[in-house]
Amino acid sequence: MKNRKSLGLGEDKNDINISPMIDMVFILLIFFIVTTVFVEESGFGVDRPNPVDQPEEQDEETESVTILVDKNNQVFYNGEKINPDSIQPKVNQVLQADKEAPIVVEAEDAANAGLVVRVMDEARQGGAGIISLSSASK
Repeated sequence: MKNRKSLGLGEDKNDINISPMIDMVFILLIFFIVTTVFVEESGFGVDRPNPVDQPEEQDEETESVTILVDKNNQVFYNGEKINPDSIQPKVNQVLQADKEAPIVVEAEDAANAGLVVRVMDEARQGGAGIISLSSASK
């Protein structure tokens, strides 16, 4: 007689038993967990200051120099409209009084990049060591 395959809900005799495979996976997992070498990352220690050791906030406020270049390519020094050529003496005057005075150049999004660089160069020629560049979005 011919063997006929049943399309019905008959009993499948060719089931694959996956229990040994699951056991093997767990055994491998345990093996890798146990044999893993935990590497201590190299680095260097940092001595963080205690908040108690921090100096009190200083009451003195340093005079900061803010130079704004707006979208119309106009230059403002602490809110006062000026010519870019007059930045150097003004910065020099402030730095004579306080060598640590922060110099901040704010540029609006549509400001001419060449003018911003010129303003920074003028401030540098006025004696500014560090010049901060800021975006003034309005």
